[in-house]
Amino acid sequence: QTPNAVVNVTLSPDGRQLVTNTYPGQVRVWNTATGQPITRLSVTPDSFGGVAYSPDGRTLAVSADTRILLLDTTTWHIRATLDHVDAVTFEQGATGVGGALAFTPDGRYLARALPDSITVWDTVSGRRIASLTQPGGELTAVAFGRDWHTVVAQTSTHSIVLWQPSAGQTVVTIQENTEADSQLMTYDAAHDTVSAYSVNGAVYTWRTDFDTVLRQLCTESADGAILPDHWNQIAGGIAIPVMCH
Repeated sequence: QTPNAVVNVTLSPDGRQLVTNTYPGQVRVWNTATGQPITRLSVTPDSFGGVAYSPDGRTLAVSADTRILLLDTTTWHIRATLDHVDAVTFEQGATGVGGALAFTPDGRYLARALPDSITVWDTVSGRRIASLTQPGGELTAVAFGRDWHTVVAQTSTHSIVLWQPSAGQTVVTIQENTEADSQLMTYDAAHDTVSAYSVNGAVYTWRTDFDTVLRQLCTESADGAILPDHWNQIAGGIAIPVMCH
């Protein structure tokens, strides 16, 4: 990592503040109108990772060492701490939880994507409520659907992972021929879609309704586009006879 390189950013819901997390672990809040810094947050110096505003703008989630800090955006004091977070070791010995963070639309649940896993917390109780191990393809971005029951993540191999935490390890992986390499995903409640913003300037959008995605996969399977082995690879333990007939 290059010193002072920006590794994560998040914009407040009202657009007035921008938070940057730079290597190695300098978190700053900026005034978007003036371009001037508002404050520098005191987190572990050698830690860097995701940052995310809650939808109401009252809470900022920051990755720090083996914790995720939930800060009050009025006082910038720590409101709560999510512990027992798996740390990742980066180059030059720096450590942090890394990855991307995302809140549910109601702000209660928080997801974090590491290279090979996704974890969901209840921010009210502080409990870790679900985890998914996702081998193959580093996870680069994460977002919730309408609520915590649907999590969408993008991999470095340009595929989309659709996960239902309440259903355990059930996952659908959508392979896309795109050049998207996004570290930012947003949810559109009006259309029940998630969009990924690529570094090449393109925007890619996917539906998050689990049944709709599976019906589309079934249609492709019926047309011979998806073989049974391929179905098992992209649809986890969901049997074709159950979903497609």
